[in-house]
Amino acid sequence: MRKFLGLAIFFLIGLLLSLGMTYKYYIPIKVYYNASGTLSDVPILVSLNNAQLVGFGYISDDGLDSSVYEATESREFGITDSKLGLVIPELLGYQERTYGYRLSMDPPLSSFPVIVGVGGSFTVSDSSTLELGTEFDIELKGWVDTASGSNKNIIYKQDAFRLYVQAGGTIRAAILTTGDSEVKSATVSGISSQELKIEVKSDGTDMTLTVWDGTGTYLGSNSVALEGTGVPDNGNSWYFMQNDVMAYLRYLKVWV
Repeated sequence: MRKFLGLAIFFLIGLLLSLGMTYKYYIPIKVYYNASGTLSDVPILVSLNNAQLVGFGYISDDGLDSSVYEATESREFGITDSKLGLVIPELLGYQERTYGYRLSMDPPLSSFPVIVGVGGSFTVSDSSTLELGTEFDIELKGWVDTASGSNKNIIYKQDAFRLYVQAGGTIRAAILTTGDSEVKSATVSGISSQELKIEVKSDGTDMTLTVWDGTGTYLGSNSVALEGTGVPDNGNSWYFMQNDVMAYLRYLKVWV
């Protein structure tokens, strides 16, 4: 799994007015890799008081009128009240790179491509719009550490549903019941740590787990007959990317 060791992160707090552009202010951020070798798809977390920026009116409450650019290239990012997260495609040894955190963008974004949470995880409270039932389609893409250990949750709702690294190189999707007992499960093994696209799809008859690598190469699939079983509806919250199982998440889509 990608770690933040060996990275020295510097940022200058200074809001600079930029006339004639599609944004009003920016914060320059410098990233320096103080070791040899090359890193790919590097996740970076920068401590920033975004809540204060909202309070002063530099960005909107949802932060979607912000962006991150390196020169003229946009970079994937996401924000919380106290952090800016971005993914650097490649970082060379002893290289310094500069990014511009642009504020008051016009037009604003519709969503963030990078999810930033506490320890890389985030929680969503129970909602009727996220009750999976018997027919659903979950798709995500990101860097998964399949060697992180056993029982490492990617998606988890207690007593209802779990997508997780069951053991080294093994990914499992399971419908749960009380006590987290697995009623139905589908498993794909032999998956190495890398960027993966994972889909769990149920048509009401079968639930199918399918895994591809980051380039779209098929890695494996497994189905289980549901026999009338659906994901239980309860009041528990959804947890995503627990246990440091993912270095970054490019996207997560849920259709019900």
